[in-house]
Amino acid sequence: GGCHHMGTTRMSNNPQTGVVDKNLKVHGVDNLYMAGSSTFSTGGAANPTLTIVALSLRLAQHLKGR
Repeated sequence: GGCHHMGTTRMSNNPQTGVVDKNLKVHGVDNLYMAGSSTFSTGGAANPTLTIVALSLRLAQHLKGR
């Protein structure tokens, strides 16, 4: 077994309920993005690695398009 620390910088469109928006940009801070399991709005039962990779690739595409 093991533990994964998740949800400490939660994703939410509302700055009152989360730290980052849907593009993983920190609310109220220009040019600061976060990728990792800390942005999950809730934890699941499976290993989070694949989801972290998917979020990181999505963020890379977003930044590339800026």
